[in-house]
Amino acid sequence: METYILEKEEASFCIVEILGEHNREHLEKRVQYYQQNISVPFSFVGLIVESWNHDLSPWSCLNFGQGAKSTYEELMTVLSSRKEVKYILSGYSLAGLFCLWVGYQTDFFDGIVACSPSVWFPYWDTYMQEHTFLASKVYLSLGDKEHKCKNRTMREVKNRILLTQKMLNGTLEFNPGNHFQDVELRMLKGYQNVLKKGE
Repeated sequence: METYILEKEEASFCIVEILGEHNREHLEKRVQYYQQNISVPFSFVGLIVESWNHDLSPWSCLNFGQGAKSTYEELMTVLSSRKEVKYILSGYSLAGLFCLWVGYQTDFFDGIVACSPSVWFPYWDTYMQEHTFLASKVYLSLGDKEHKCKNRTMREVKNRILLTQKMLNGTLEFNPGNHFQDVELRMLKGYQNVLKKGE
């Protein structure tokens, strides 16, 4: 797992974003966009996983591995050597599901931002019912066209996100468009929401 770090000495919180190889090329531009639209200074830690479907999956099913536990352990090792501030853990798509799963493993993170998370993942509904969520704040979002597809599993994403919001007592926002639309904007809205709740 590769780490991208932007330090701000005056920052009282740190955004930790879980990313894939597909995010590498425009990562600095992405962080600059956040800086321009978040009114308080923050540090940023970007963690780039090598195998998206394996490293972020909490258990093995379909074509997905079960590497989330190892990724979580690496994540906490990276953060353990840093100064004590409030941390927001965030991710998009399968990385969003990973972040929600991490919220069941530890209370280390002040907030979780999960945009278009893969809550359609088999047995996620059962997992939520059998475990206790530990993060104090959670923000969820979904594109309003994401459930309008031919794939039977993906069609369940709207029902699953509504269930997730209910189970976690979090904020849920529906955005216009499909899964791949306005990714950075959707992430930014999540950060702004969690930060506002922390004021």
